[in-house]
Amino acid sequence: MAGLTAYYSRYNFFYLAVTAHSDGQRELLLLTSEMSWPDGNLRFPADPVQIPNTGKVKLALSIRGPKLQFFYALEGRDLQPIGPVLDASILSDECGGHRAHGSFTGAFVGMAAHDLNGTASPADFDYFVYRPVEDSTDRYEI
Repeated sequence: MAGLTAYYSRYNFFYLAVTAHSDGQRELLLLTSEMSWPDGNLRFPADPVQIPNTGKVKLALSIRGPKLQFFYALEGRDLQPIGPVLDASILSDECGGHRAHGSFTGAFVGMAAHDLNGTASPADFDYFVYRPVEDSTDRYEI
C-alpha cells in the first residue's frame, strides 16, 4: 500500500493509502492511530472505496486548525472528500508525545509506502506538493 500520511509518531498518524482487497480489487483505505500508546490500535474511520485497478489516483489533504480532511480524485475527475473530518490536534507534542518511548518526530505530511506481503511491488509517485494556503484564521503570516 502507498499513499499520503499526516504523521507525528507510530502511535499518532493518519494515512490514506491505495491498496488492494484480498480479492485483488484496488481500493482506498483510510487508517488512523489516535493517541493509541501503548497498544498501537488502528482504526478505519471510513469504509474502503473501490477504485479501478488501473489509472492514476490523486491524493490530497487539508489541515486548517485542528481539522484534517483527506481527498482523492481518479484520472480526469475533481477532488472529493473521503472519510470524516479528523482531529489533527493529535499530531502535536501535547497529544502525541510519549517521553518514555522517545516518539517525537515533529508533525509532518508526506508520502508513505509499505510492502506488507514482501512482493517487492513498486509504489510510483509522480509528484508531491506542499502548498501553504493563507486563511483568515491563521495566527501567523505565511
